[in-house]
Amino acid sequence: MVNCAWATYPELYLNVLSNPTNNWTNSDMKTLFLQMLINTADSLHPAYVFIGNEISMYWEQDSLDYLNWVSFYNQAYDSIKAHSPNSKVGTTFNFEHLSGNGILTGWSTPYWNAFDIFDTSKLDIIGLTVYPFFNYQHANDVPLNYLAPIFSRIGNKPVVIAETGWPGDSLIGSWYASSLEQVNYVNKIFNIISGRNVEVVNWLFLNYWMEPSDSAVVKLFKSVALRDSLGNDRPALAEWLIHCNNNIVKENNNSEEISIYPNPFSNSTTLEIINNKAQNNNYDITIFDVFGKTVYQSTINKSTPLSFG
Repeated sequence: MVNCAWATYPELYLNVLSNPTNNWTNSDMKTLFLQMLINTADSLHPAYVFIGNEISMYWEQDSLDYLNWVSFYNQAYDSIKAHSPNSKVGTTFNFEHLSGNGILTGWSTPYWNAFDIFDTSKLDIIGLTVYPFFNYQHANDVPLNYLAPIFSRIGNKPVVIAETGWPGDSLIGSWYASSLEQVNYVNKIFNIISGRNVEVVNWLFLNYWMEPSDSAVVKLFKSVALRDSLGNDRPALAEWLIHCNNNIVKENNNSEEISIYPNPFSNSTTLEIINNKAQNNNYDITIFDVFGKTVYQSTINKSTPLSFG
């Protein structure tokens, strides 16, 4: 899984040395960002590529430039899929901010426009960060239909919960934080997603976040870890592993798709396919330029070398 985001807080960082424009009209920045995504798709062929993280917060910050960001996303989606067709491409929203279900942090305004503006045909996967303690004091108070507002919008489209958790230390906030609350939340989140098309659930931190900052936010998310600062397992870890073992799905590695990276083509290149699977007599071949644009498509016989010039 690859998540490529950008910094929006405490300030926006979209300017580059060649272009100081600090928004999503910066063509130099977009070219660099797109090339990074293409290189990642070409070299890693990741199962998931997420572009942007908790992006509804940028809608709140600058809804006009958000439209430019969505335009870039659409271009990036096409390029990634051209270079790695089996990668599922999407973006990530914080559920509490998006839905206005964060009353304990002052998030009571929903920002569904940040989601609805997307062409969902270019969202193979929906990424979510989910922190119900922003809205409920106790894990057991979180309703089983907690994520219904997003599920009702996406139908059976697959979901990755990229971050979730519950604090284990009572440091800040009006929610209750303890080892017991963590255990209760582990059971709750798996009940919430039961029967839903959720492909991945990731607890924010397995190990304690060794960040020296004493800011309230850092302290809060340090306490979400499933191990304490001395490396000792918290009770929720064992519960988490039980659920993971019960829900794991083995990956199917039988795909016959072949990719060549880096691009080997020069002015004259010969490509020969050698494959002992007799039932595969023909192969579809597609060649893309560096930005994902299709420049050649054909069906070839495996026994006939194909020359390009």
